Parts: sequence; C-alpha cells; structure tokens
Amino acid sequence: MSILFWVLLAIGLAVIEIVSTTFFPIFFTISALLALIAFVADASAGIQWAIFGIGGLALSGALRPLAKRQMDKGPSLRSGIEELIGRTGVITTAVENRGVGAVSVDGQIWSARGAHGASAPIEVGADVEILEVRGATLVVAPREKPVAVAPSSTEVL
Repeated sequence: MSILFWVLLAIGLAVIEIVSTTFFPIFFTISALLALIAFVADASAGIQWAIFGIGGLALSGALRPLAKRQMDKGPSLRSGIEELIGRTGVITTAVENRGVGAVSVDGQIWSARGAHGASAPIEVGADVEILEVRGATLVVAPREKPVAVAPSSTEVL
C-alpha cells in the first residue's frame, strides 16, 4: 500500500458519503485515514487492511445508529412564532366573544382570538396561555390563577 492509495481511498469514500448521505462511507473514510497513519508508522499491509476493515465496521456499528436517529428525529428547537406556543401573555385589548383583541408577549403586541368554544370575553389584564398561532393572530385561553390559601388562625406557634 502507498500513501497515495489511502489518501485517494479516503477522498473517494468522502465523496460517496457527500453524494449519498447514508452515514456509512464516512466511517470507512475515517478508517482509511487511520490506515494511512498506520502506513506512515510503517505497519504491514495486513495491519493497515485490518485497521481499515475492522475500524470501519466498528465505527459504523457503534456510531451509525446514533447519527441516523439524530437525523431522523429532526430539529427539536422551535423557532420564530412557533416558540410562542405554550407561553404566557397579558391581554391589552379585551377579546370579545368570537372577536379579536390584543395580547402582549414579551413586550410585543399581537392580535389575539379566544380559543374555539370560548364564549366569555377575556378582559384587559388577564393572563392567557398561547395555544396556537394562525398567521399573525395568537389563539389564547385564560390561565387558571392559583388559589391562595389563607393561613389558619388556629395555628400553634
């Protein structure tokens, strides 16, 4: 084996990975580079081929499932207006029955509409949860306020 062989093999496998995106040739690209290092260290051709074959199979067996799972899962971060879903806002213009009002979220004013089936108006100052985004209008529902429990007057100090 020569240095040129291992370099060309690594480049060829890298090109195949770029074209196919199968997460298989990339591991043999890495093992070809490891075999190149073995060549430079004056290892025998058998050792170089063993490093290439066993290294490629070991890397692909160990890392390919992780890489494939990550790619199949897709992005986990919401961005843009999608990140508003689940957040809390404050009504700045009352949302009348089936009408449009306004809600402030992080200092930005958005059009707001009550959730489907909500018949009661949502008053100014009410905390709301954003359930959905339809265009530039947020679909909101009133948040349940926690019930404050008054301390008992019979507590023993």
